[in-house]
Amino acid sequence: MSAIQIQIVFHSDWHIGEGAGGAGYIDRIVRRHPQDGLPFVPGKTLTGILRDGCERIACGLDDGQTGAWQAFVTTLFGEQSKGTDNPATTTPARLRVGPARLAPELRAALAENGELAAALVFIKPGIAIDPDTGVARSDMLRFEEVVLAGCELTAAAEISVIDGACRQAALALLAAGARAADRLGGKRRRGNGRCEIAITGAPSNLAEILGRAPPDWPSAQACRLVLAAGAQRSRQWQRFALDLQLLAPLVIPERGAGNVIASRDHVPGSLLLPALHTRLRQLLGDRAGQLTSALAGGLVQVRNAYPVRAGERLLPVPAALMAEKERPGIIINELRQRADHATQRKQLRSGYVSAAGLPRSAEDTSPVTTVDSLAVTHAVIEDQPQRPTAAVGGVYTYEAIRSGQNLRAEIWIDRSLLPEGSDHQVLNGEVRIGRAKKDDYGRVHVTAEPLACKPPAPGECRQFTLWLVSPLLARDERLRAIVDVGGLQAWLGKLLGVALQCSQAYVRAHRDDGWNSAWGEPRCTRFGLAAGSCFHFSVTGEPLAAERLYRLEEEGLGERRGEGYGEVRVDPPLLAGSAAALLAAAIAERPAVAPCNVAVTDFSRQIVERAWRRAIRAQALVRAPATAKQLGWADSKPQNSQLGALRSHFEQWSGTPSRQRLGQWLAQLRRTANRIDKWPPATLPALDSVAGEAQAIWSHIDASELPLLPGHHRNDYRQRLADEATRVFWLTVIAAEFDRRARKEEA
Repeated sequence: MSAIQIQIVFHSDWHIGEGAGGAGYIDRIVRRHPQDGLPFVPGKTLTGILRDGCERIACGLDDGQTGAWQAFVTTLFGEQSKGTDNPATTTPARLRVGPARLAPELRAALAENGELAAALVFIKPGIAIDPDTGVARSDMLRFEEVVLAGCELTAAAEISVIDGACRQAALALLAAGARAADRLGGKRRRGNGRCEIAITGAPSNLAEILGRAPPDWPSAQACRLVLAAGAQRSRQWQRFALDLQLLAPLVIPERGAGNVIASRDHVPGSLLLPALHTRLRQLLGDRAGQLTSALAGGLVQVRNAYPVRAGERLLPVPAALMAEKERPGIIINELRQRADHATQRKQLRSGYVSAAGLPRSAEDTSPVTTVDSLAVTHAVIEDQPQRPTAAVGGVYTYEAIRSGQNLRAEIWIDRSLLPEGSDHQVLNGEVRIGRAKKDDYGRVHVTAEPLACKPPAPGECRQFTLWLVSPLLARDERLRAIVDVGGLQAWLGKLLGVALQCSQAYVRAHRDDGWNSAWGEPRCTRFGLAAGSCFHFSVTGEPLAAERLYRLEEEGLGERRGEGYGEVRVDPPLLAGSAAALLAAAIAERPAVAPCNVAVTDFSRQIVERAWRRAIRAQALVRAPATAKQLGWADSKPQNSQLGALRSHFEQWSGTPSRQRLGQWLAQLRRTANRIDKWPPATLPALDSVAGEAQAIWSHIDASELPLLPGHHRNDYRQRLADEATRVFWLTVIAAEFDRRARKEEA
């Protein structure tokens, strides 16, 4: 991949909507990033705008005909299958665009201060004009959030071409398309979203590159199935823990319901394996040719990624655990203890637990760990009407795993496949997983660490508990998928060479559909037993060696173990007793983040000034009644006409000239006996300080409480906003006195 930067500078207010309104009177709210809650430009939106600009440039380069440059655009951005009957028309994009966000230092500072973050967005009213009368239509007033002009955002992008003429042509086309895209977001044809988009690293000779025919893209490597003979099982394993840090929301498609694409709450090994395939081959070195056979034979296993708690990889909750409806913290293991019929309980069907036990929790709180998710709405824009329509997909919603969380997978590799001196750190780095991974979703950072294997326990057993911690795919002697207890009992007994009797079982069926991107075809449906299914078996006849059960945990069960299927636990402590064991869960403290300075720019100053204006108005509203009382204002002093004369001075307040006019008015007031008597004694000294000193307002407003970005100086804003603060504060005090008198008269 070749990384590039995309810079966006907004020259007008802009709006990228959430697709919904807000509480109260806001009809359209701005989309905010799930990590910091700040406005941003989603990668999907930026990709669509860039594609539109590049398509216009390509159309001009091809003289309005279907030509080479338009085919180049299709390969760069991928082929869209929306609106077609054949989903195989979808082709992967060579360009990946991430979300455009504010500078990291500015984001960190705004995330720590809600007042500054709120200053980024303001409410903008709007109406609808009746085309017949030319006046505003009734009942059409609306309020929308917009982001301040001057925002400077940066997005990271990647092109799957390392170097050469093809990369130069792609950068030149992107740079030209970025220049053609001068507006972004909602209502961009009505004044919003005017911007300038620039591609860093673009070649300077754009006209020369675009003036000739584009080069051919390198052909994609075909998916080949290579089976190597002679791979031997050593029964000695090397385990690696793969810690997955989610840098972006993750969509692992599970099912679609209308226009909602639901996501799983974990990463299956079948999706993690393609992302790590190249790195696994590097790890195996000269034995990489055996990888396909090793995966098929279970000598290499990429196990599912599940949530982490206190440094431990959690597992899907067993179906035998039942929680009381009124007190979800009370959980019963029905493999060992039947529930009391007098108490209503429900089966735990989602979440993750430790194999050792459950963490302590209050009686009314479930101790089961769940994965945080979010729902994000997107739209596919049709070119002609420039709106989302059903013909191209319309509006749809992704349910995704929220970014910032950590998952853990495991890789088990037979030691006979690892060459001497192999370095597991080749597995480290950033990968893309799941759906929509070319833009806003799917960025994951992987860190690999070796794990020790526990030794097998000696002895024999006549009964054991089996817990499926990933789906099990197995077939009986007639090659039918095993989806019931009887089929598993017969198949497992034959596998272990003993007669088994299942005395207790809690079973769920599993169905797995999907799409094979490498082959461009739907994947065959897989049926089996779902993760969380658990069984209690008794051995009839000769006892079973404990080492045989230990091998089940090592090697797994069933088919496609290389892709995460068939992972099991035998006699886990969680299911060993009559009730779930209780363990104290460690709570990781959030590390303190050291403040960093924010570069002083026109936009950062604009944020601070707007936050100060909001805070000044808030302080003025709070302190106005008390200030009027301290000045001695009562029902008779000063009279309404005198307060109105004072208000006229502050309505046009503009610094030194206004202070001079106020000083002259106060001098004239003192020379007029029948007017000076109408003012309380405490008022005139306060007004004299306002007329004599520009910074006198800060004795009434506490500037130390006003928000400030790191690296910005408070005194600069005190001087810059002193006149505005004076006007706002004194007008608020006068208005509060008028309101008090009006309420008293009404009473």
